[in-house]
Amino acid sequence: MPNVQQGWDVAVNAALPAAVKGAGQSYGSMYISSVVETVISGIGTSVKALGTTTAGLLQDFTAVGNNRLRYDGSQTAVFKVDVAGSTVGSNTQELELSIAKGGANIEGSAIQRKTGAGVDVGAFSTSWIVELAEDEYVELFVANNTSTADMTVTKMVFLVTEVS
Repeated sequence: MPNVQQGWDVAVNAALPAAVKGAGQSYGSMYISSVVETVISGIGTSVKALGTTTAGLLQDFTAVGNNRLRYDGSQTAVFKVDVAGSTVGSNTQELELSIAKGGANIEGSAIQRKTGAGVDVGAFSTSWIVELAEDEYVELFVANNTSTADMTVTKMVFLVTEVS
């Protein structure tokens, strides 16, 4: 028989906010469900990747619009952001993909992908650790470092997992 102390009465408190209930369990996910070409406004200028996204599992996150996961927890926390997918770009272009927080590109998260001759479909993956407070959000940004030729993210899986 397990060691049980008499006199303890434990009750479930359903009134706790979600961020406290699921402490260490906040997460969010989304994927591209409809492809849209991203317009590149200037060489090397990062812009939000376009495309219709669909939310996956969400705990303390909300999918707001397309390509954006907003943290709804009341406690500031640290998260790992993982993004993987594929892109289509024009002839021999150097594409850059990065994670953005609050609409600002996180330089350290940037990866480069060079497209081949013709229309080339290729994979990418990037990760970063980011601190989020309530209502802050993360997105995927893209840039073309060769020209202003547009590009398309054809597949994407975007995951955010609490690490602290």
